[in-house]
Amino acid sequence: MATNQPTAPVEQASAERTLPQAREVERAVLGAMLIDNLAISRVVEVLGDESAFYHTPHRRVYAAILKLYERGEPADQVTLSEELSRRGQLDQVGGPVFVAELAGEMATAANAEYHANIVLEKAQRRRLIDASTQTITESYEEGEDVRAIIDRAEQRVFHIAEGELGQGVRSLESALGETFAQIEKAHEQAGALSGVTTGYTEMDEITAGLQD
Repeated sequence: MATNQPTAPVEQASAERTLPQAREVERAVLGAMLIDNLAISRVVEVLGDESAFYHTPHRRVYAAILKLYERGEPADQVTLSEELSRRGQLDQVGGPVFVAELAGEMATAANAEYHANIVLEKAQRRRLIDASTQTITESYEEGEDVRAIIDRAEQRVFHIAEGELGQGVRSLESALGETFAQIEKAHEQAGALSGVTTGYTEMDEITAGLQD
């Protein structure tokens, strides 16, 4: 996950422009996660934590779904309402009616990952705007060293590009799936190397070579 980024986007903008956002797409992602819990891991791999969501109720709902998922509990209209109530946030997000609307909006979760990438793209744009605003503010301060301002500006953009919020965040289910696939492949090849040789015959026989 990237660091030095706002934990919650500011829902303010100038009179001329509004910050990049996609309210309906955010709702679509949440709805997909509720109707098909298998979509949760796919969404988490793209978005990571709740900071990608622009609207506060959506962030709270997403965080609650993740908590249910982490505990190995099903995420549906009932369990989500209970989790939000336990956190004292059910009324804040719009009550049981709002949760029911989310659960009833989507007919399929097939596009969950595609929609999650749209949410991510909007979040990245907001972070770039925030980073640029900080750099502009610092540039107006005459006492600031220009080289230091440039270095901080580069770091801000680097963290956004490096993190991409969800990049590098993988569910245990996904990691285990790839691991078992590699083991199965190694058995099928029966002695053949699936990776790079270690230079030691016995070690190659055990590991099937160094894996990526």
